[in-house]
Amino acid sequence: MSIPTNDDNSRYTEVFDLVNRGVMADIYHRGYKTVNYNQLLNVTCIAHDAKYTCDCGQINEVNIEIIDSHAINGLIEEITFIDGHINTINPFAVTILKDHALLLKMDNISINCIESQAFKKFVVEQIDVRNCKFISSVPSKAFYEVEVLDTLNIIGVQFQDIHSRAFSFKMISKLTLIQNNFKSVDAEWLEAFIKEAVSIRENNFGQTSQIAFKAIMLHRDYVSNEKMELRFSNNTVSFRNQIRPLDFKDTFNLNIKRLYYDNEFSCHDVDVKQQPPQPKAAFFQQHKDQLYFRFNSNPDQSNDFILLSQFIANECRESTYWLHILAPSIGLLLLLIIIIIISFIVFLNKKQSDNN
Repeated sequence: MSIPTNDDNSRYTEVFDLVNRGVMADIYHRGYKTVNYNQLLNVTCIAHDAKYTCDCGQINEVNIEIIDSHAINGLIEEITFIDGHINTINPFAVTILKDHALLLKMDNISINCIESQAFKKFVVEQIDVRNCKFISSVPSKAFYEVEVLDTLNIIGVQFQDIHSRAFSFKMISKLTLIQNNFKSVDAEWLEAFIKEAVSIRENNFGQTSQIAFKAIMLHRDYVSNEKMELRFSNNTVSFRNQIRPLDFKDTFNLNIKRLYYDNEFSCHDVDVKQQPPQPKAAFFQQHKDQLYFRFNSNPDQSNDFILLSQFIANECRESTYWLHILAPSIGLLLLLIIIIIISFIVFLNKKQSDNN
C-alpha cells in the first residue's frame, strides 16, 4: 500500500493502525479515504469523522458516501452500522451472506437514499434496525425476498413515505414494529409471511392506506389449532379524505388495543335506526370500544381524542342526529324570521313618521 507524503504523523498512525487490524486504507490529498473492509465492504468517508471498530463486521461512527452493488455478499456472519450516516445504498448492496448470516444491525444511522432491491435475496437470523432516520422515501422492494429466521425488529425509526411492498420478506419468524414514525404508508407497504408472532405497537403511520397491512400474511409452515394473534396496540393512523376501516388478513386473530384515528368521525357513518346506534362498517362496529377519533369538545383548544362508542352514544342518538341535520336549517329559518320582523318594524316606523 502506498501512502502519499504527508507531514501529519497522526494520519500515518491512523493508516497503520487500520492496516494492523486487517483494514486496507489509502488517504488521498483531498482529505478522503477509501476503506476496503476485509475486501467485503467498500465505503468512502470523511477522514476526521471516521472511527472504526473492525471486528466481526462492526463499523462505528462512519460517514459512508455509498455502499455499492454487491459490496456485502461474501462469507460474513454479522454486519453492524452504529452512529453514522449513509448517503446512498445501491441496488444489490447486500445480497448473499454465507448460508445465512447471524445479524444485520443498524443503530442510530441516518440514510439519505436507499435504492430498490438494495437488500436482496439473503437469509439472516436477525435484522435489528433501531433509532435510525430515513431522509427520503423508501421505494418498492428496498428489502426484497429476504428471509429472517428469528426476529425482525424495527424500533424507534423515522420514515418518510413508504411505497407499496417496500419491505418484502419471504419469511419472518417474529415481527416487531415499535415506536416508529412514518410520514405515510402506501398499500401493502409491508409484505411478510409470519411464522411465529407479530406485534405492532406505539407507531404513528401518518397518512395510511386502507390496505396498508393487508400483505402481512400467515406463513405456510405455521401449524396450530388456533389462529396466530396479530397484536396491534396504541398505533395512530390518518386518512386524507374519508376515513376508512383497516383491512387485515382474516387468517389472524386480530387483537386491537387503542387505535387512534387522526380524523374526526361523523354520524353519517352510523346507523341511527338501530338501538343502540351502530357504525355502518363492520370493522368500526367490531372494535368501537378500542378506536379513538378526534373530537373538538372545546373550540378554543386543540381536538382531543374520544372513544368511538362514547362518541356514538353522546352524539349520534337518532334525535341528536336529526338535530345535527336540521340545526342549520332551523338557524336559517330563525334568521329569516328575525330579518322579516325587523324589516316590518322599520317599515311601520317609517310609515308612522311619514304620517306625522
